[in-house]
Amino acid sequence: MMRILLIRHAEQSSKVCNADVGLSDTGRMQAEALAERLLSCHMEAIYASPLLRAKETADAVSGKTGIPVRIRAGLSEMDFGELTGLSHAERIVKEQQYRESLQGRLTDRPYPGGESYGEVFERICPVLSEITVSGAACTAIVSHLEALRAMVSGMIGLPFDHAKQILKGLPHTAVIEILYEESSGRYYLKSIN
Repeated sequence: MMRILLIRHAEQSSKVCNADVGLSDTGRMQAEALAERLLSCHMEAIYASPLLRAKETADAVSGKTGIPVRIRAGLSEMDFGELTGLSHAERIVKEQQYRESLQGRLTDRPYPGGESYGEVFERICPVLSEITVSGAACTAIVSHLEALRAMVSGMIGLPFDHAKQILKGLPHTAVIEILYEESSGRYYLKSIN
């Protein structure tokens, strides 16, 4: 079975919603620790979102392993629509208003002007196809929390309207191990962190 390691990027330097920012000092230390941890995984490929925080995390792993990073736009974070660029405090208020508008219903409805989890997974699928036909025994993907929620949901068949409920509290540089069975084309969740 093929191993796919889904990795959340290290801590970013800003809490502005989905700003394309680099890593904080803590994030750089997290990325270095992640790189050390992954040395024993015998990876053959590293893919990353083009957003700076994911790219810098992947670059730290590449620096230790010598494996070049393959940047794929499909691995970017979810488009948060009207929330993009808001401060942390402003985003919290808008998210609360959004949740109240749902009246407790689980849904894959996107934030106004943004993407749904299903749409995020659809744009990630070509990257997953590229990886699964590559023949690599172990591949790392460095991405973002909401993109990882979409990936895990889509890969193991969870309804997208439940995606927001999974991976709660997932720390920066957490590793989710997925197994891919080539004969059946099925994904299996092996472990989280």
